[in-house]
Amino acid sequence: MKIARSSLAEIRSEHVESRKKLAEEILVRAHEREKERVLKKAPARLKALCAQIRFRERALRQEAPEERIFVLTNKGSPLSENELRRRLEFLIEDDLKGLVVTRSLPSTLIGCWIRRWIDDRSEDGKVNAIESWSI
Repeated sequence: MKIARSSLAEIRSEHVESRKKLAEEILVRAHEREKERVLKKAPARLKALCAQIRFRERALRQEAPEERIFVLTNKGSPLSENELRRRLEFLIEDDLKGLVVTRSLPSTLIGCWIRRWIDDRSEDGKVNAIESWSI
């Protein structure tokens, strides 16, 4: 019987070790799949960043705050994701600076009645100055 018990103990320990190895392998494979998934999305992120910068240049006709900010390549090779992100953030910050200045200017619509359309219905309302808003 002692032989059978020792072999059962060995089998159990081997079983536990094999389950641990299997669990580690599953985690490693899951981590590798996650890395591949992230790498596959990288080109989509690059395209999205380029599209945002092009939109600001062509559709919004935003002024270039810095020389060559709208150039998306460096001697024929595409810019890195970090560099594109930095440029887009710079353009957004520059655009917001202009927004703050225009908001501080008095509007000709303040005090006027306007009609606002939402889907198929309209609402009438009076335009108030930002300073008179209560939060």
